[in-house]
Amino acid sequence: MDWVRVMALVAAGALGPVGASAQDDGATESGGATESSEATESGESSGAMDAAEPEARTRFELATQLYHQGRAEEALVEFQRAHELTQRPELLYNIYLCHRDLGNLRPAVEALSGYLATAEGEIANRGLLERRLASMREQIAAEEASARAETEAREAAAAAEDRARRMQTRTVQPNRTGPGLLLAVGGASVLAGVGLGISTLFLHDELEQECYGSFCPLWKQDEVDQLRRRSLAFDVLVVAGGLMLVSGLIWWLVDGPREVRVEVGLGPTGANLRGTF
Repeated sequence: MDWVRVMALVAAGALGPVGASAQDDGATESGGATESSEATESGESSGAMDAAEPEARTRFELATQLYHQGRAEEALVEFQRAHELTQRPELLYNIYLCHRDLGNLRPAVEALSGYLATAEGEIANRGLLERRLASMREQIAAEEASARAETEAREAAAAAEDRARRMQTRTVQPNRTGPGLLLAVGGASVLAGVGLGISTLFLHDELEQECYGSFCPLWKQDEVDQLRRRSLAFDVLVVAGGLMLVSGLIWWLVDGPREVRVEVGLGPTGANLRGTF
């Protein structure tokens, strides 16, 4: 007879798994097996549930019918509930079959590995099941590697997009503090020189009335010296202020908005910085 996919009970009182899809998981002995023989084994398995709780037996029988009808998702719910009630490892095999048919690889691996680890007695087709378990684990590993590769590719694309965005040409506004300060000081110097020049002219007019040519009375000598100092200060303030005004204006005009593009990269010899201004 066939080794049915769902394992028949080998110990009294154990719940037998579903007897469907036998040809996928077992090796056929000489003579072959028929659908009726598989159904008989499934019936024997369910009959061995007499010692189990009535609810667990009812759920097991319902799950078996649902599985044979191709309703694996509904059968899974009933098998899981029966396993919760009895904690019999044979039911883990049925749970594995349902997960496998539904394409749930990770839960299928968990259920099958649990069955192989906890089943009582010898499992006739253990080698086949272990190979199937290893194959599913390899498939999961391949899917995880593919998912990691996709994630890394998305992260690399996002990093490249961010790098390109940061490398875009930007207009940089100049710092106007320097030329503004120079213009302010130069303007103040010129204004101060103009004010000093006006007062110097008034003093000069007064001295012209008291002096005769280059000769001035002794009591006016202090005013003459003051006139000379004011004249010198006027020249310094106006000339220096004028130079600062011209320099500040030139600086202001030359240091206008400019485009800057900077690229930072990693090469075989280390980091490098390139920029255009």
